[in-house]
Amino acid sequence: MFGELPEINDRDACTVTFSWLKSRFGELPDDVSDELVVRHARAYIWLLLSTSLFGDKTAARAHVRWLLFLERIDELGRYSWGPQSLPGCTGVSEVFPHIRREGAPIAGSQEAA
Repeated sequence: MFGELPEINDRDACTVTFSWLKSRFGELPDDVSDELVVRHARAYIWLLLSTSLFGDKTAARAHVRWLLFLERIDELGRYSWGPQSLPGCTGVSEVFPHIRREGAPIAGSQEAA
């Protein structure tokens, strides 16, 4: 998916360090193949999923659970990225009008109550 594995000190059984992602995929070189662009896009989206949208207490590692979503990157637009995926945001539908409200509410959300 990324063309290489992180060094052993940059990974464990379920996570990869943000520093590895940033150092390896932080800048896209000029005049690159479409495949390399897709790899960089996957890494960037993985970083977003692991920080801005679904961050955890480590604040330093990207969990491999998000890789399932990135395997077929062309299908990301089909997922229901409802307001539940944007914690801490108020008025999400006004700020992000393109977000579709498909599917059932997430258990524990105000909508599910």
